[in-house]
Amino acid sequence: MKKNILTFEDINFGKEIKTGDIIELRDFSKYLPEAKNENVKWQTKDYYLLNGTLGKMLYLNHTLPITAETDYDTIDFTENGMPLKIKIPLPLKGKYAIWAGNPNVDIAIDNEDFVAVKMEHGGRYGRRIGKEANREYFVFYRNAEINESTVYIKIPYGTFPSTPLIEASLSSLRFIKLSDEASLAPVDNKADKDFIMVVDGFSHYYTYGILGKCFDLR
Repeated sequence: MKKNILTFEDINFGKEIKTGDIIELRDFSKYLPEAKNENVKWQTKDYYLLNGTLGKMLYLNHTLPITAETDYDTIDFTENGMPLKIKIPLPLKGKYAIWAGNPNVDIAIDNEDFVAVKMEHGGRYGRRIGKEANREYFVFYRNAEINESTVYIKIPYGTFPSTPLIEASLSSLRFIKLSDEASLAPVDNKADKDFIMVVDGFSHYYTYGILGKCFDLR
């Protein structure tokens, strides 16, 4: 069965969506929030793929005025000045598998918690991961039942002030129509249980962490 690739504009004009169809969002320019003067502002960046596909991706590469000499007690650990959350209304109803293109963001649907959706970089087992230019790599976000829901996007948790860099990216969102009978339950996994993960290199928890308190309010 041939799969159609549709856009949000196609849906708004009444295009029928069938099981297996792909609905893509590739132009994020219309969703940029009107930031206050003190906020770091989201940007869009034109791109093209090897197959000729064009888009305007979400992009952020900003350096904060923090140096080794900056007094730690003067750093604002709140979201003050950070990029505002992006709000994207979805003109969709039904069950969908949601994928993100070249992502480095946190994503949430409606009032649910944000989930980090990121692409793996670097080399592993002799393979290059995410290195080729003009290519798009998709990362699975989740299956969801959408009823004209809203997607929210924000910069990755812990971006500030763990480093002076604020980096984020998202080239596209892809919604694949599932059948009405499709299960949305997560895959059963014996390793799927509560756990604590310590990321090597993120030494702020060791240096500044206080038991029972959180030094990074985001």
